[in-house]
Amino acid sequence: MQKNYKDENVFQYLLDVEKLRNELKKQNPNFKFSSDKGDVAEAYVKSVFGLKQAPYGEEGYDLLSSNGIKVSVKNIWEYNAFRGLHLSGGSNTKPNAYKKADHLICVGRDENNNLKMMCNVPIKYLKKYIQGGNIHPRITMRHLIKVNSLIPKKFKLNAVKKVFPDAIPQYYPKDLNEFFKLPKNFWPNLTMLWRNTKNKVHKDINLNDFMSKKKKKNKHNFLSEWDIALFYLISKNVFKGIDYRTSTYFAFHKLIGIKLPEIYPFDKIFLSKFISGTGYTSIKKNKTYSKYLSQFMTANYAHAHRSHTYWTKNDLKILNYFNILKKKIKKGDNENWHRQFLNACKKYPKGNEVKFVNPKNINTDKFIVNLPELIFNDSFIK
Repeated sequence: MQKNYKDENVFQYLLDVEKLRNELKKQNPNFKFSSDKGDVAEAYVKSVFGLKQAPYGEEGYDLLSSNGIKVSVKNIWEYNAFRGLHLSGGSNTKPNAYKKADHLICVGRDENNNLKMMCNVPIKYLKKYIQGGNIHPRITMRHLIKVNSLIPKKFKLNAVKKVFPDAIPQYYPKDLNEFFKLPKNFWPNLTMLWRNTKNKVHKDINLNDFMSKKKKKNKHNFLSEWDIALFYLISKNVFKGIDYRTSTYFAFHKLIGIKLPEIYPFDKIFLSKFISGTGYTSIKKNKTYSKYLSQFMTANYAHAHRSHTYWTKNDLKILNYFNILKKKIKKGDNENWHRQFLNACKKYPKGNEVKFVNPKNINTDKFIVNLPELIFNDSFIK
């Protein structure tokens, strides 16, 4: 092959490409390779996924699976996160040609020029992120790669040969609302709490200690799949009425596989069905009950006098049983009141005390996060 393509020799480049194309055609006689990059991608996907070519002249899709799935193939050779991948190819006369396909597979080079699988998903999951109208539908690469990372494996086409690894998505906090619902002012409330309020559980701990090691690109931090999972679980807890700090600890422990009891926010109206506020205060302060009531009900789980109060299922069992026993108690009979409450406690002894793990002692790289399985059913993608 010619190495010097300067001056008149620049045309040698076209001759060399033609020679290579002819060799490739011999190996793939059904491909014309009129569009080198696209046809190369089709040849690769056809082989690796065990597909067959679509009938010649079909628009909107390129390959077919054995069970009739119509597959559109795209190739990205010059990566730009904000570049729009045109879903209908060069067609600008037939609206929504891409909708004839069931599935999209996109291969190409990432920002480091490494060959990756950019996308292997049913097209219906891209709908929310498609721009450009009916004639020029497109989706930016940053969205395409993120959606690909959030689709469970069961919805992807299975490769029959070794395939390129998936491109790594770059998530930012602003992306969270694009994929799942968040409580109002979630991000500022969460970060402000950990930035401005002293942690009552472990000293010198901040939000970054719960996250994976943040990577930097162009002076911007971006989130890992671990971080997305962490913030998703925090948001779910906050929706239940759990405070941000406790929500963070509970989300973190779920990710590292330590089971914590389900807790329910304190409700004065609900409490009044069982005991008065005064009675509740007396049992929280009385050490006699501390070995029966959860540390969440007595609000000492955070090693501080001022902590949010929650109930566990076991606490609620005690309250419900006490509600039956107290019917026999006369008004003002405090001694008998406490005796019956203690009987209720003894009927449902609590489990082991919860001791929150210090996040600084955990290497998050050792834990595998299956982000698609975690958030898919609750995401905007579905």
